[in-house]
Amino acid sequence: MSQQVKTDPRKQTVGPIYLNEMPTIRGRDGAVEFINDVFRVPITPTRMRTAIEARELPVYKISGCNYFSERDLAVWIRSLARPAVHRGGDAA
Repeated sequence: MSQQVKTDPRKQTVGPIYLNEMPTIRGRDGAVEFINDVFRVPITPTRMRTAIEARELPVYKISGCNYFSERDLAVWIRSLARPAVHRGGDAA
């Protein structure tokens, strides 16, 4: 008899293809919480506000509130990644 191992879905790697493309996340604070919890990326409400104002990610206005899609947030987070620069020497 095989045992299935239950894993916490928040601890699994999530790719954009598996994320919802419908705008279901309400508000800046909801988007920040989703990014921090699901992607485990430390984004602040101030950074999110800057991204919204600079139109760095799609925002959907529904009934006067801002909504975001999981997929758009994942693409935006990936766009923020920069490769580490190795400057030589023996530094770790």
